[in-house]
Amino acid sequence: MIGNLEVVVLANLLENASTGYELTKKINKSPWKTSHQQIYRTLLKLKNKGFLTCEEVNQTNKPDKKIYSITHEGELVVSSQKLQEAKVKIKQDEANSRLVLGDPQYFINMHNEISKKVSELTMARIDADPLTQLAIDRKINLLHADSEWCKYVVRTLSNKIKVAA
Repeated sequence: MIGNLEVVVLANLLENASTGYELTKKINKSPWKTSHQQIYRTLLKLKNKGFLTCEEVNQTNKPDKKIYSITHEGELVVSSQKLQEAKVKIKQDEANSRLVLGDPQYFINMHNEISKKVSELTMARIDADPLTQLAIDRKINLLHADSEWCKYVVRTLSNKIKVAA
């Protein structure tokens, strides 16, 4: 199996061959964010697995340019049935640990932070390409769900505190 960043890199190379620099710029304009170091490590890993080829192009007064292309094996991996299987992960996160404290203030603050993030994403969505808009819509919907959950937690914890008092 391959990792998420490997899928993103291979998918971008399906369209056309690219340098690591070009890939980094393109990927960072998408919903996926990464560093150029991660991209170059991933390119090397994919090349070593036989999913990419690398052509070095000589340049005068500059380091050689490396142009990466997806191989037939890489195309097979990206189109494999395994990548079509959806996995839902339920994570233990900071919010779950704060429930143990029973203090609603964390969830009030979380709700406020979520509201700010939704506003930022809504603005970013305006100039985004259609695929990025879909990814942003997913993030916004997940944040809305978290926001509603925060309100529910605050109500529940506040009622518990009133009953205990």
